[in-house]
Amino acid sequence: MSKNIMLHYTELVQFLGETLGPDYEVVLFDLRNNKNEIIAISNGLISNRSIGDSITDYMQENLKDKDYKFTDYRANYRGIVRGNKFIRCSTKYIKDESNEIIGLLCINFDDSRYEKISSDILKLCHPDDLVENVIFEKADDSLIAETAENLDIKITDVAVRLIDDIISTINKPVSMLSKKEKVEIVSLLNSKKIFQLKSSIPLVAKKLSISEATLYRYITNLDKVNKNNNDI
Repeated sequence: MSKNIMLHYTELVQFLGETLGPDYEVVLFDLRNNKNEIIAISNGLISNRSIGDSITDYMQENLKDKDYKFTDYRANYRGIVRGNKFIRCSTKYIKDESNEIIGLLCINFDDSRYEKISSDILKLCHPDDLVENVIFEKADDSLIAETAENLDIKITDVAVRLIDDIISTINKPVSMLSKKEKVEIVSLLNSKKIFQLKSSIPLVAKKLSISEATLYRYITNLDKVNKNNNDI
């Protein structure tokens, strides 16, 4: 039965790729027998991936936490390709009759062409003023440590690595960290603008073994201190 399901999704990858067009990357991962690799892909140039490439650290973490037990899909989260370009990602969990996961169907949307079109239109209608106000997003250089090998790295992957790197500098297990040390870690992460990413809040709270409410309180207190310093 599993083989038939995966064959169905393989055909679906080709269909969706042709139907949605070149701005949409459609990827099918086979998770059976711990393969965890791509078995079908359309428009793979978006992330420079191909058959046989493995799943990302972000998705490995979701599988480890058995996220698929609580939902059938994750829609509209952000990913990074080509080192600094945000794309919109959605993942469908493919399950067998016993509700165990056997595959992933991922659809990633790259809006680069639409950004260019909007910029060109603004240049035509008001080149001197409006173009300077076009909103463009680029991941902070300090958050992007990898290049070609990690073109599909996710925001949460970056957050995990950053928090782990900062915690490791203290040379203590998290369980032994004092409140002051945890606040210092939060302050460093805040300086890296990691908390501008909504998904980082539960991640950092979990890593530091504190509640999300406590983390928000630390961040709020830091913001107040920074504001007071700026007012001086």
